[in-house]
Amino acid sequence: MMKTSFRNLIWRSAVCLMFVLSGVIHAQSAAKVQRLQGIAHVEHGAAGFDLLYTGAELNVGDVVATEKDSNALLIFTDGSQVALRPQTRFVIRQYHFEHSKPQEDGMVVGLLKGGVRTLSGLIGKRGNQNAYQMQGGTATIGIRGTDFTARLCQGDCRHPSENEAAGVSSAGVVGHLVHAPSGIQVTDGQGAVRQIKPYGALFRSDTLQANSTEAAELEMVDHTRITLRPGSRLKLSQFHYQSRQESDGMLVDMLRGGFRVVTGLIAKRQPEQVNFHTLTATIGVRGTDFVLDCLSPGLQIHQGMHDCNAAMLLAMQDGRTRLETDQTSLLVKRGQTAYYDGLGSPARILTDSERDMLSVQSLPMPGITLASSMPESTDQTVPDGFYVAVNHGRIAFSQASTTVLLDRGDAAYAAANDVVPVRLPLDPDFLDADPVLANYPFVSFVCTKEGSE
Repeated sequence: MMKTSFRNLIWRSAVCLMFVLSGVIHAQSAAKVQRLQGIAHVEHGAAGFDLLYTGAELNVGDVVATEKDSNALLIFTDGSQVALRPQTRFVIRQYHFEHSKPQEDGMVVGLLKGGVRTLSGLIGKRGNQNAYQMQGGTATIGIRGTDFTARLCQGDCRHPSENEAAGVSSAGVVGHLVHAPSGIQVTDGQGAVRQIKPYGALFRSDTLQANSTEAAELEMVDHTRITLRPGSRLKLSQFHYQSRQESDGMLVDMLRGGFRVVTGLIAKRQPEQVNFHTLTATIGVRGTDFVLDCLSPGLQIHQGMHDCNAAMLLAMQDGRTRLETDQTSLLVKRGQTAYYDGLGSPARILTDSERDMLSVQSLPMPGITLASSMPESTDQTVPDGFYVAVNHGRIAFSQASTTVLLDRGDAAYAAANDVVPVRLPLDPDFLDADPVLANYPFVSFVCTKEGSE
């Protein structure tokens, strides 16, 4: 069966959901409460407020407020879904949707407190792409067909503890490009090619090609750091990290060139589940800093760039690792250099003179970490501001006269006292680890009416 893209899936779901809800929501209502856990109320301005209940209708001007340990799911008539975390205030400022008049679509909502996760519907996908906006603090999100998470921090956000922290984000991000002035080329698991710059997101099954004239540095979400020599290529074949889970693991295929690896949390907790492959050998780590270079067969002066299908050189900077080939299982310790010719001879530890004869250039340890580029905070407190992380699709994030476009895996921050939104190198950890929004159970269904297959 042909795979359906996320964009098409959301479009069809929105169309189907509109038909499903058409007989439930009154024509003048903007949305209804699809799910409610705990206690929440709706404020009607001068008309007072009511306790919220499942099935309640919401109109323009209404403010929905969830209490502590409570959450709610709102569904708009265009198919948009908005999940509210505990202690959130969310207002419907403007709303207009008629199926036959896409040019008149309009939706403006505001996040007054707390956090939400949104799956957009038809508004903003047909007719005017600027028809759907979410306001928070001094910034505005323009929605283009998206799944995103937003949080307005007003002294009430904190970084999760190590036990609470999530790993792979809702967007499926497994790492980021830290340094490569000219960017790198990335091919995803479906064969689509994209160019990314520093802070660009990386996903499972991505194949990375470094520029031929400059090195590239990566950081995975478990803090594994990898430096690629100029022109090198690797594939992030497998990656699972959800903080202290037995299923955590990592497999990287080294395809061409040379690399330096400083392993992270997965290797410390589940070392047997972290492996680096070439076509001829496997490197199993034990909390390690190593340099791997792919060579042409034969002990000779190293020249040029080579595919990782023959000889290889493994230099241990710290820790220890095990080099596995068809003929050998060789323990390599700190300060040792192992060599495998790829022709069937056993892997072995080189003498100092043999190592020096190869003339392989050193490769510096990966430098600055992404965490040091995040907004400064004290202890577990998060700086105040409006934060957003894109799980799928694209948004335009604006503050004053400046707009940044954010794609899947991107995140940004707008401080109350600044006029320029800041693109963040990482998804904010308090969004990825949110106990309600990170894995929220949005409505899914099979539709047999128009817009379905």
